[in-house]
Amino acid sequence: MSEWDPKWGPPPPPPDEGPAPRFHVPQELDAPRQPTRAKRPALVDAFALGMAASALSGLFVSPGTVGGSAHLYGAGCGLVLGLGVTWFFWMGRSWAYWLVVLGSVLSLSGFAVWLAPVELTFRLSPTWKTKMVADACFGAVMLIVLSRGSVRAFFRGPPGSRDPRTR
Repeated sequence: MSEWDPKWGPPPPPPDEGPAPRFHVPQELDAPRQPTRAKRPALVDAFALGMAASALSGLFVSPGTVGGSAHLYGAGCGLVLGLGVTWFFWMGRSWAYWLVVLGSVLSLSGFAVWLAPVELTFRLSPTWKTKMVADACFGAVMLIVLSRGSVRAFFRGPPGSRDPRTR
C-alpha cells in the first residue's frame, strides 16, 4: 500500500513543496526601502526640549501689559504653534529648521531690554524681561550650534534626495 495507485488520480504533491513560484523576487528588492538619514545629533534633542520648555513658560509668565484671558489666548496659540514646530524640528524637517533659525534671530531682540531706557520697558514685568533675555541667550546659542555641519547634515536629509518626505 506504499505505492500510489493511478486509478485514484494524480499523486498529491510532496508535503514540503508547494506550487512553484512564477518568478523569483530577490529578498533585498522585496523589503521596503528605508532612506539613509544622518543620525540625530544629541544637541537637536536638547534644543527640542529647550524649545518646548520655552513655549510652556509663556503660559506662566505674563508680560504685565495685557489681561488674563488675552494673555492665555495668545500664549495658548503660541504653545500650539511652538510645540508643532518643535516636533517637526525634532523629526528633522528642513522647513522647521529654517523657522527655528528665523525665530532664533528674532529672539536676539530680547537683548534690547537691557539696552532700552526704563521709560520704554516700565510696563513689562520683571519676570517677562528675564524670560526675554533668557530666550535671547538660548537663541544665540542655538544659532551658533545649528550652523555646525553635523546638525545641518541631519536636516539636509539623505544625500542626493529631493523627496520632501525624507527631508
